[in-house]
Amino acid sequence: MVNNLINDLLDLSKVENKHFKVEAEYFNLSLLLHEVMQMVSRSALSQKIELRAEIDHTHNIEIIKAIYGDKQRYL
Repeated sequence: MVNNLINDLLDLSKVENKHFKVEAEYFNLSLLLHEVMQMVSRSALSQKIELRAEIDHTHNIEIIKAIYGDKQRYL
């Protein structure tokens, strides 16, 4: 959490100095969600917090597979 705060402050500094670059690419939102769940699941388990993520597949799943943006900003 402290690392995230530091990275956010560094990004803000880059934006203010007009040196911020977005590394945009297509990525799969389902896979990103899986990665995030893996990153936080151990911490949640140790705190006895139930962690659950669901994706409603009744809608257009192709949109979820083709998000365009900076994947690292979502992590």
